[in-house]
Amino acid sequence: MAAAVLPIGVTVAMVGSAVSGAEHPATLSVVVSDAGSTVRDSCPADEYTGSFFDGAEVALLDGAGAVIEAATLDGAPRPSPHGCHWTTEFADVPDHAGFTLRLRGDGVMPREHSWAYTPEQLDDNDWRLWVTVFA
Repeated sequence: MAAAVLPIGVTVAMVGSAVSGAEHPATLSVVVSDAGSTVRDSCPADEYTGSFFDGAEVALLDGAGAVIEAATLDGAPRPSPHGCHWTTEFADVPDHAGFTLRLRGDGVMPREHSWAYTPEQLDDNDWRLWVTVFA
């Protein structure tokens, strides 16, 4: 799998393999990870209570800024070789000229992050995104 990092104050890694053709998969898979976690963290839910990630909203927007679908991060993240993370999927994503992935948290240090993608960028990454931010 190839990985590309786009510097914008937070790290966004797009992971996947190329897909041929103009059709896209019906599902966009999004992994949100804590950049401050390590492979050694057990990722207990109580460590995230009140943090940026606690109840954060992950939303997929169309090119006009309308929400296509949204999900909420809850519970304990999963440990991995890349630190603690949550996974969500957006099913039946309609065709649009562009998309925005928005991560908004109201916990400690409330803030919002957003990243714009073309359908071609998502195709190049098999409609899978890995977004990493600091709590």
